[in-house]
Amino acid sequence: MTPLTDSSIRMSDGRRLAYAEWGRSDGFPVFYFHGTPHSRLWCPDEAATRSANVRVVAPDRPGIGLSDVKEARRYSDWPSDIASLADALGIERFAVVGWSSGGPYAGACAALLAQRLTGVAIVNSRHLGQYNFIERPGAYDELDSNERAEFDLAQADPYAAAELVAAHNPQLISNQRDHPQGLYDFLMKAEGDRWLFEDEARMVPFDAARRECFRQGMDGVRWELIAVGLSIGGHIGAGPRLPRPTGPGREGGLYRFHGQQNS
Repeated sequence: MTPLTDSSIRMSDGRRLAYAEWGRSDGFPVFYFHGTPHSRLWCPDEAATRSANVRVVAPDRPGIGLSDVKEARRYSDWPSDIASLADALGIERFAVVGWSSGGPYAGACAALLAQRLTGVAIVNSRHLGQYNFIERPGAYDELDSNERAEFDLAQADPYAAAELVAAHNPQLISNQRDHPQGLYDFLMKAEGDRWLFEDEARMVPFDAARRECFRQGMDGVRWELIAVGLSIGGHIGAGPRLPRPTGPGREGGLYRFHGQQNS
């Protein structure tokens, strides 16, 4: 898989934001927010994207791939990055899709960038429910001891919390570099997803996108891992509530897709 574009822009604060484009350059614009560990270097189905006349723009979040770190970032910081990227690409209105841990970032855009969106999809993402401590208070009690310590510390000292995340995951980078099969064995527990891992041609770009996630090591990834704690347990922040889903073909709807085998 080779993207149409693999480039970056400079944000107003000097950060580099990397992105790749897939599909058709003149197609309907859709911003795709990757899961973790993943990056801009994967398009879920390039042939289907072209056939649907879609232009996929896939940015690396700060600290992932080639995007510069933004310390203490929150979900609510992401919409302004996306607005800047869309402006740089000359795109006025667009849809967003968030897969897995990209889901809360799509939700943030739905809440804080609604005027520019034609639609929102959140795919196989447990984060807005599992970590939504405000609307689901019992979620906090479901955290393990390490997660609880990270969340509590994040409320008082985000930088110390990021250091704690790194301390709790000392082998993360080396395991992802040298022993990715453990991750794939976990993902293959969902019978409906096994076809992907059994397709060598699809796994080559999938694995490349996974490796790219860790390009900057733990210094970048730790802010991705602590983002949920800094975003007050999945609460997007100030702004309008997420829009209700509308009927097929209507603009402005928010759609959530979550299969029975997704964890």
